[in-house]
Amino acid sequence: MEEKNPFRNRGQFQAEKPSAETVGLVDRVPVHDEYLVGQQTAQTAPLPEELPSAFETATAHARTESRKNVTQTFWSLVRHQYKKNRVAVYALYLVYFLFAIAILADVLANDKPLYANYKGTTYFPVFKQYLADLRISAWSSDLVMADWKELEQSGAVTNAIWPPIRYSESDEDLANTLAAPSSAHLLGTDGIGRDVLAGMIHASRIALSIGFVSMSFAILIGVVLGALAGFYGGWVDSLISRLIEVVLTLPTFFLIIAVVAMVQQGSVWLIMVLIGLTSWPGIARFTRGEFLRIRNMEFVTAASALGLKNSRIIMRHVLPNSLAPVLITAAFGIAGAILIEAGLSFLGFGVPPTVVTWGSVLNDARNDIHAWWLAVFPGFAIFLAVVAYNLVGDGLRDALDPRLRD
Repeated sequence: MEEKNPFRNRGQFQAEKPSAETVGLVDRVPVHDEYLVGQQTAQTAPLPEELPSAFETATAHARTESRKNVTQTFWSLVRHQYKKNRVAVYALYLVYFLFAIAILADVLANDKPLYANYKGTTYFPVFKQYLADLRISAWSSDLVMADWKELEQSGAVTNAIWPPIRYSESDEDLANTLAAPSSAHLLGTDGIGRDVLAGMIHASRIALSIGFVSMSFAILIGVVLGALAGFYGGWVDSLISRLIEVVLTLPTFFLIIAVVAMVQQGSVWLIMVLIGLTSWPGIARFTRGEFLRIRNMEFVTAASALGLKNSRIIMRHVLPNSLAPVLITAAFGIAGAILIEAGLSFLGFGVPPTVVTWGSVLNDARNDIHAWWLAVFPGFAIFLAVVAYNLVGDGLRDALDPRLRD
């Protein structure tokens, strides 16, 4: 009896085409697709003649995914992680809204029209005032001190287009002092008849400028001193660390009050500089810690081995990788600067009395406890601005934390 050899007709088996039943059976066999990462999907196995094309497709897909991962940058990952925090995203939108109000303050609230026809001549008074303040252009003699509202009532001005709020921050309505909110003054007036809404719109510009300019001073000082202390170490680190500790012990708020009282004439720029000169120690400490961590890494050692100067290593290699904690501190610092300015203005030690700020409106509320609108609306504006910047800082802190990334 002849023994059957299963390999004897191997060539014949390969030459024969699979039958229809065999092909149908193969098509119905579920297999796990190993080409899709993280998925366990059942798919039909490809036909034998389709195996090379399926392999090439899987390889191309893997290359595409690898290329996508390579092109992702650090800040794109931070942006993706930040968008997952809905509260922080809404807070950032609120910050953008405050920026828009500050930039468009003169267009939103002004005692000059946006467009007017005066004696047959077309004027854009709001924008012409910008040019006059920059000494690029000048008003004619009859319009230097003109009251555009009276000119419109007399008929000299026609086709005027006014801003939504027809009052500037310093425009006084002596017939309506301490007036409650009404159609004429949506948020009421203060003790000398100034429109509260117009004052708050223009005060947003001062609040944001004080926050950002003061933090710019603080970041400049803190980053420079923190970088020197963290990179060089030794006696440089000891000296700067002792300086940081001394500044941290100073009572910032009372120090600013003392300086403003000695100057006897406060200004917005003086408040900015004083807040910046007293807010840098926290930034310097964070920068120093990051430099101490990064200076011993391989890419810094390689840069030193190549003979690069220390200044180039600091500016091109170490500093860009150390700015993440600085951004978080700056976001919280802007909120703190807004609170400090509001507190100084509330106590009467801030900007000059002619300048309207959120804190100065709160200060006016102390003179008349019945004028509730002088306390509620500016207080709510300060609350919104401070909470928005704090939430943005929280979002940045979570987005920059590698342990929270998906």
